[in-house]
Amino acid sequence: MIFIERDMKFQKLANASRNRIEFAEKLGMRLTNGRDYKRMNSFIKQYHLDVQHFVGHSNWKRITSITVIKKCPVCNSKFETKIYPNAKTKRKQDGNITCSASCSNTMFRSDENNGNYISGKCSYRQRAFRIWKRKCAICNWDVLVEIHHIDLNRNNNIKENLIPLCPNHHTLTQLSKNDRRRIRIEKEMHKIITNKFQRIA
Repeated sequence: MIFIERDMKFQKLANASRNRIEFAEKLGMRLTNGRDYKRMNSFIKQYHLDVQHFVGHSNWKRITSITVIKKCPVCNSKFETKIYPNAKTKRKQDGNITCSASCSNTMFRSDENNGNYISGKCSYRQRAFRIWKRKCAICNWDVLVEIHHIDLNRNNNIKENLIPLCPNHHTLTQLSKNDRRRIRIEKEMHKIITNKFQRIA
């Protein structure tokens, strides 16, 4: 009678577990290597436990995921995403918020969600390109354009402190102060900025 009760107790624990790992935890065991798994399989055979409902870790995730249809808050298109109600992170529980990476960038990296957003107005890049063309002010290269803060203070985003530069010229502005290449670039920038804002004025 004692043995039957013990076997039923083990079977109840097995029924309440999703896989061997959970079952081992309930028994006070740990499955860390192949030897532990062999010991667990021997235990299951010894007590004739029914473990057909056990699934592997990846299969369990697949079974517990739910496919839902959401509406993208950016482009209003409908899209499918998987959510995992039993997941530990909120990101997995909620699934994708937007339909694509492009919409995600628009939602999370623009306006107030942009790290460079300035007091409800616009980013320093947007501010700079309202005055300058999208090309390097020195060499006119337009494939990749960066915005340089002339006084090296990233919080000073007034239009007179911003100038678009290609990556090469932008790198030269970060050399040591006595470097002749940096001095030459700074003189050129000063001349370009002076001419630019005299024309605007």
